[in-house]
Amino acid sequence: MIAPRDEKGTPAIKLSGVAFEWTETRFRIAIDAFRVERGERVLLLGPSGGGKSTLLGLICGISAPAQGQIEILGTNIASLSSARRDRFRAEHIGVIFQMFNLLPYASALENVRLGLAFAPERARRSATSETAIEDLLTSLALPEGDLRRQPASRLSTGQQQRVAAARALIGGPELIVADEPTSALDGASQERFLELLFAQLDRQGASLLMVSHDDRLSPSFDRVIRTEEILTREAGS
Repeated sequence: MIAPRDEKGTPAIKLSGVAFEWTETRFRIAIDAFRVERGERVLLLGPSGGGKSTLLGLICGISAPAQGQIEILGTNIASLSSARRDRFRAEHIGVIFQMFNLLPYASALENVRLGLAFAPERARRSATSETAIEDLLTSLALPEGDLRRQPASRLSTGQQQRVAAARALIGGPELIVADEPTSALDGASQERFLELLFAQLDRQGASLLMVSHDDRLSPSFDRVIRTEEILTREAGS
């Protein structure tokens, strides 16, 4: 496993001179510089199709850039093989997907447990994992009892969202990346979810990068960045 450097002043995310190209459409995105500090909560705003999800894929190591450095917690993941990027992501990055990506036939508890399946260090930090999972779901206000043992497909949208957040948070990864996690919620539910998420981030000392198209979320974050401020898209030759 690749451990992040624990250095004072090392940011959670640092991108320098990054470029990525879609070979099918010959479109290219470029990010000259982007940085998120440790413990910071950053909201990245932009329209659909503006490159937000592509940027998250690069930060999470799902995609590799054509050029540039992507330093996550002090490790340049752009220099790693695909398998090593996968291992790094499993241990150090918790991802909350827009559509939650829960296993519909698995229970809430089983879905959260998946967050530890390929991350032995996160599992070790969870000590008694079943207790840690139950406690985390409680902190995210998912009702106790049989509900947690029902298939995820039977849960409400808000409940599925909290399970997805718990899966990302379990084991205390240092960075949480969230792709439009509140898009299916009304204003009151959005606010409540962010309150619960931020409280857990405070407990774990984790950084957060969330992408959205919803400007109403801005007051809740330490810093708001618009995609056009950091990212350019251009047609290939």
